[in-house]
Amino acid sequence: MSLFMEDILEQPKSLERLFSEKEKIERKVKNMNPERVLLSGMGSSYFAACYAAIYLRQNGILAETKELSEVVNYSCEKLLGKYDLIILVSQSGETIELIRFIEKYSAFKDKCILITNDLSSEGASYFTKERIFDLAAGKEKAMGSSKTFVNSIVLLLMISEILTKQKIDFTDLIGSITKAIEIDIDDYAEKFLKNDHQILIARGYGVPITGMAKLTVAEVAKIPISIYSGAAFRHGPLELLNSNPGLTILNFMGVTKDKVDELIEDLPESIKPFIIGNSENSNIMVGMDLPEVLSEIPSIIIFQKLSEKLADIKHFKAGVGTFASKVTTKE
Repeated sequence: MSLFMEDILEQPKSLERLFSEKEKIERKVKNMNPERVLLSGMGSSYFAACYAAIYLRQNGILAETKELSEVVNYSCEKLLGKYDLIILVSQSGETIELIRFIEKYSAFKDKCILITNDLSSEGASYFTKERIFDLAAGKEKAMGSSKTFVNSIVLLLMISEILTKQKIDFTDLIGSITKAIEIDIDDYAEKFLKNDHQILIARGYGVPITGMAKLTVAEVAKIPISIYSGAAFRHGPLELLNSNPGLTILNFMGVTKDKVDELIEDLPESIKPFIIGNSENSNIMVGMDLPEVLSEIPSIIIFQKLSEKLADIKHFKAGVGTFASKVTTKE
């Protein structure tokens, strides 16, 4: 069993640990009342931030996401001063962009909170305990974020439900993650390898999931894929269908379900998309009985398992980097 698969299998336990921290999280957040929030990170941390930002915006908080490197290099104190709360996400707590942000914008430390999986990291050392939130994911052995990504989304949503004073029902999430881990993805992997070019399409909460899927397939299986939001795909990239690509569409119940259905109906007969979702036309069904804000989280498990399978087929060690490393020390 690969190190990456070991991390995948540990995700339900990682979430259990995180949920056991609920009271501590509530105590730290209860007096925060921001109207404008910046969420920032790199890689998987950034995509987790994008997921939570959708929920915040839906519930009345102006939430913006930017890659942390762009904030460090292309922002300024005047703009950062407009935010009531800055949420920094760094699973390692050691990424170079985090350290440079802290050093450059130390004046905003009291506006910041840090989400990290390593409370003893250099990044964590800059903040008081009340400004640090533990991912509680446990040590991640492989390159390619799995349990830290899922825990990052869920922790950010736990914080977000307190900030918005809206309740999210997390009751069935661990069970849904467990079911996703048990799904056989061999058929999907076989179909995936039949096309030289793969495209992933989603809307809403699925957009950051496809961003993370692209990153995971690249890191673990060393395969490039393209991603588009459902709306953006109609604005020109529809022409890519002429090249007969492999097409995966996330199709979940929610605000834009009818628009995704319409896109599927409009595809030429020669294109047979692989559909991941919680509706009856799905090739792989995940996230059933979860509220919209949570339903797309288990779909990342499918892409994790797919990446592990593809790496094995291509004779790569899943979760072992050739050129990249787990912690990025250069911008």
